[in-house]
Amino acid sequence: MGLLTGKYGPKDIICADDIRETPNPKTDYFVNAQANPSFLAQLDVVRDLLTTGGRSLVQGAIAWLWEKATQMYRSLAQEQWSRSRVSLRRLPKALYRIR
Repeated sequence: MGLLTGKYGPKDIICADDIRETPNPKTDYFVNAQANPSFLAQLDVVRDLLTTGGRSLVQGAIAWLWEKATQMYRSLAQEQWSRSRVSLRRLPKALYRIR
């Protein structure tokens, strides 16, 4: 929903015709047309780890998902090929203790 892009902060208001402005029973990333302060606080805790090695916040989030999703690839070769497409190395080990 865009929260991991870093585009939305605590003072940003989502426009009325945006899906994030409406109540969403499946997620609570946005509340009352604003980024949920609880999620923003959690993101601030891991921001430096996600952006190590010159990664954007989005690249760091994708790298974290790759590490957590052990069933995402059928083979090591497929994983290595996918990583090479976006030039990402593994994130710091400290980040993988975060759920």
